[in-house]
Amino acid sequence: MEEKKYQNLEQENVNSAAEPEVDDSFYELVKVHLTDAEKEEFEKAMSLDIQSSLNHPLTRYQKEETFLKHFFMAVGKYKKVLHYEIIEKFYNRYYSMLDTLKDKSRLNNKMISVLYAHKRDDIALRRCIKLCKKDMDMNIKEGGNLEGKKLPSLKKMITIDLYLGKYQAAVNLCDMALSLGLIDAKNSGYEERKRKILIKMGILPEEENQEENQEENQEAVVAPVVLEEKPAEEEKPAEEEKPEEQPTEEEKPAEEEKP
Repeated sequence: MEEKKYQNLEQENVNSAAEPEVDDSFYELVKVHLTDAEKEEFEKAMSLDIQSSLNHPLTRYQKEETFLKHFFMAVGKYKKVLHYEIIEKFYNRYYSMLDTLKDKSRLNNKMISVLYAHKRDDIALRRCIKLCKKDMDMNIKEGGNLEGKKLPSLKKMITIDLYLGKYQAAVNLCDMALSLGLIDAKNSGYEERKRKILIKMGILPEEENQEENQEENQEAVVAPVVLEEKPAEEEKPAEEEKPEEQPTEEEKPAEEEKP
């Protein structure tokens, strides 16, 4: 595993023949835009086992761009360890090195994820919203035809609007997504998202009631009316007539004497 992990070191101008020493110039370059407190926090994070999330140990990197690329590939493991402002400074450094819309948008969404993880911090939430709108505008203006494509920043902006209770704004974004032909990760898509928001707004009936009404309507149309037939009463067999009992001699009335 270790050999596979470091098999591309030559491509990154790292001398694999000897045990590399700490590249002080690179390490200081990474920290150049950090405050003293941020440098201490960064060094602490780099000393933890989480550093193994990087493709190589920090001391093996010689290019800042390579380090930043690998850092943001593993940023999900750092967003709770490092303050978002430290990561944001790395974001600004790396963003300036990228050329394509695809790479810039991918990095935007990495940073959006970091900021949203701290959404209870007003500053982080405001920056998250700003970056979502920046990425949306960038893709809509420069991305050409977006039909059949995903736009994670728009989807995240819907989530933020719902978090803030801005339901109508979320509905408007769903309409925008539908007009652009965007797809969602879920099969239901933005149409279903919009419907659920409208239910929360009280514009559409509750989902459970709606399903019950649909089932009742289907049963009324499809199911034939069946009248319950009462089971026929079984005829009781006629009772046999019992022969009249003849009175005994004692019971016979005495014959009247003839005159």
